[in-house]
Amino acid sequence: MFNDSKCKSCHALRLRTVEQMEKIKRWHSMFILELNQIEEIKLILLGESYPKNLYFYDLDSNYEYGGLMYNLRQEFGVSLNADMIKLFRELGVIVYDCAYCPLCKLDNKVEQRHAATYCLKSYKLDFFNKYNVPIITFFPSKRGLLKRELPEISRKICSEYKFDSLFGIKQSILKNIQ
Repeated sequence: MFNDSKCKSCHALRLRTVEQMEKIKRWHSMFILELNQIEEIKLILLGESYPKNLYFYDLDSNYEYGGLMYNLRQEFGVSLNADMIKLFRELGVIVYDCAYCPLCKLDNKVEQRHAATYCLKSYKLDFFNKYNVPIITFFPSKRGLLKRELPEISRKICSEYKFDSLFGIKQSILKNIQ
């Protein structure tokens, strides 16, 4: 999963505590398990980074008051996290993040953008090259993919949302998985 030498130039390197590395490995394992259960990937939801405390595929994450899972459950009318994951599995939708570290802990938006792009370029491009499917992005306001640096990904983006405003994403997902 990691070759720490790739992280030496990253703005998020200081976030790499032993505890954070354990969380990254645990959450990445959950992602791989989910990925292996999906018959056909039809769409990727791409976010900025692993969050600080919640992770979409971690059923122990508490999404009672907010976060991606909460917002998607509201949009799709689903009450349980496990049911939302199951629905996405059936639809062929995978949730993926540009960066492994919780970039919300970085000092400014420019650092966050650069770190997300750096991690994506260093670790995750193979994933996007393997799956030639539409991508819907959901980034915090006024942040997002540095599109000029990643044309191979940006040309696959079919819709863009702000993390805290996913209204309409259900229709976009259903439209793009056909």
